[in-house]
Amino acid sequence: MLKKLRKRFVLLAFLSLAVALTAALAIGNALNYVSTRKELDSLIGVIYENGSVLPKPADLPDGVTLGAWYSKETPFRTRFFSVSYAADGTLSEVNLDNVAVDDFNEVQGYVDSVKPGRTSGFSGDYRYCVFTDGDGGRTLVFLYCRGELDSLRMFLLVSLAAALFVLGLSLVLILPLSKRIVKSSAEGVEKQKRFITDAGHELKTPLTIITTSADVLASEQGENEWVQNIRRQSERLARLAEDLLTLAKLDEKAPRPAPIRFSLSEAAWDTAAPFAHLAKTAGKSFCQEIGENIDILGDEASVQQVMSILLDNAVKYALPGGEISFTVSRQKKNAVIQVCNPCEPVTREQLSRFFDRFYRVDPSRSRETGGNGIGLAIAKSMTEAQGGRICVHSDDGRSVRFTVTFPARPLKEA
Repeated sequence: MLKKLRKRFVLLAFLSLAVALTAALAIGNALNYVSTRKELDSLIGVIYENGSVLPKPADLPDGVTLGAWYSKETPFRTRFFSVSYAADGTLSEVNLDNVAVDDFNEVQGYVDSVKPGRTSGFSGDYRYCVFTDGDGGRTLVFLYCRGELDSLRMFLLVSLAAALFVLGLSLVLILPLSKRIVKSSAEGVEKQKRFITDAGHELKTPLTIITTSADVLASEQGENEWVQNIRRQSERLARLAEDLLTLAKLDEKAPRPAPIRFSLSEAAWDTAAPFAHLAKTAGKSFCQEIGENIDILGDEASVQQVMSILLDNAVKYALPGGEISFTVSRQKKNAVIQVCNPCEPVTREQLSRFFDRFYRVDPSRSRETGGNGIGLAIAKSMTEAQGGRICVHSDDGRSVRFTVTFPARPLKEA
């Protein structure tokens, strides 16, 4: 349990940090990309507005500034070309004075790469913008931006490497810290185990005395309502004490009997027989369908206890007049046990807590039926100890279906 808790803590801490770093990485690179693209588009706009010429800062009209990105070196280190078309689509002007490209076929290749309807984008190492004049003509300005694209890629790689480094360093720090963090929880769990074990043992002696005293009282004064109440509550406490001891043993992972091959079909028949009678007595129907010759490896007594817990739960909480369904079948290479029954409306959040210890959907109703919220937790622990899986589903929110799956492969000794 503690190992699982530590693994879960490390996983959650690592995933939380990974999500935060991924978000920071995405936001940082997105902002860098948007900023770079905005500067490039602004520069292309200046080129178009000045007739495919970049003015020197000194030549700009008074009061006109183009931002910190535009310096006196900008006109000399900027490479671009432009292509203009008349309204009828004929080529009207080509400006290649500020670029090393001198082959019009190459220029035409860049122009053809512009998708219809696009007003801006990237084509190879160029950023382009498409401008339309009042006469219906259009001008395409291509700005060489290899350096800016390389900077974007470098920023992405560096930030990614930094994020991976931080993740690795965090994992190295989280692993030893998790031991210290889980240590306090481990102490609490150990105290809880000790208390459960001690409480289970301490309850046995007074319960035996109470039961014996009730028998003596009944023999001397005869059976009466008070004696029956004493016996009924004593039996309930005895079951609770036994469940507490069972939980303690499962938590301690004490050596269990070596798994043996047994007939799950026969074990299911034996287990279901008394519950069919209990269901009939409670005014509920009981339907069972048990396949033949289904064998598994495991501890027969534990598997029978799991089935008993699920059937007892179904008989207690099935709605009056409802049908309890118990099936045992072979599905592919697995043995599957299913217990279904109608119930009070149940939510997904409640279903997710069914196997929590001492959890009861309706505590007041559980007191009436004698439930203590431990049975399903025991069933889960026992199923997993046998190498199986247990889950609960509700298709309509008014019925529950417990499914237990045991693998056909040989089970390892716990």
